[in-house]
Amino acid sequence: MRTTYKILILFVSFLIATVPANAQKDADQLLRQALREVNVNNDPQKAIVIAKEALSLSPDYTDIQLLLGRLYLITGSYNEARRQLGIVLLKEPGNFDALNNSISVEAADNQPDKALIFIDRALAVQYSEVLVRKKAAMFEVQKKYKEAYRTMERTLPGKPDTSADFRSYLNLKALAGKAELLNKDTTGAKTEFLQILNIQPHNEAAINELFAISDQQKLYSEALYYAEKGLQYYPDSENFLFKKTAVLSTMGRYIEAYPIALQLNRSYPDNANGKKLVEELYPLSRRNRIGISYNYTFFDPSSTTAWNVGSIFYLREGKFASLGARINYGDRGFIGGRGYQFEIESYP
Repeated sequence: MRTTYKILILFVSFLIATVPANAQKDADQLLRQALREVNVNNDPQKAIVIAKEALSLSPDYTDIQLLLGRLYLITGSYNEARRQLGIVLLKEPGNFDALNNSISVEAADNQPDKALIFIDRALAVQYSEVLVRKKAAMFEVQKKYKEAYRTMERTLPGKPDTSADFRSYLNLKALAGKAELLNKDTTGAKTEFLQILNIQPHNEAAINELFAISDQQKLYSEALYYAEKGLQYYPDSENFLFKKTAVLSTMGRYIEAYPIALQLNRSYPDNANGKKLVEELYPLSRRNRIGISYNYTFFDPSSTTAWNVGSIFYLREGKFASLGARINYGDRGFIGGRGYQFEIESYP
């Protein structure tokens, strides 16, 4: 009798021991099936049903909880995703996959503050440039551009200024500069754009912004410098040709402005502003004039020697007045009939 009880107890113990193993085995099979549904068949909803069935067989199975969190993220069920991922993080606070998926949930749900918390937790577990980029992106969403580009600085060492990370960094600095302009802080904005040029002297956007700031502040010599700097790197740029022409015209340097306007018009004949500048500058560029004249006068019948009269003149026209100077020489063919005459004249 005792032997029979011993066999019965052993049999029951065996059954109890094999139930979790079989459940684990079934849960593994369902997990693989769920993964196939989402990755191969692109059916996340069906994958959720299968994953939930697997979780009912093995309620503490971390991989299934992670998968459900990701599936809820894919389908836009953000609160359900948070719940599943939160269960994992409660058990394993440093679970990198759970932290990474939590970042994606908060970013997708437009919660950058919460995403930043999870990013910092993930970075404390494992440094990743991908995470650093995500952190910068969250700061950008918050329009905290300085924090964003300072974050991106961690990814730059050893990379050329043509790399994607450098382009992102410079773009964020440009956004910071534009934000400063909106806040009427032109000094801060200029600092940002000048720092961009120190890194990348040919950065067209930064040159444009610095030209605009200088032009608005009526610092025309400085604006001209940036227009010429732009043409140094982009010699036939419609944008910089127009800027240089316009600022030279504003400075009253019409003779210098006119040939650039001609170049702009020839290179870009459809540019209406270029045509207008040519028309405006043509007469203005000829307001500083120098000339020579000569007159020969003879008489018939020849009762006296012919007269010779020559003149050199210069005329400058300004906004408010014109100033002229003339030197005349005359030879009337008789003693005492030769001489010079000097004239200065001005007109309002």
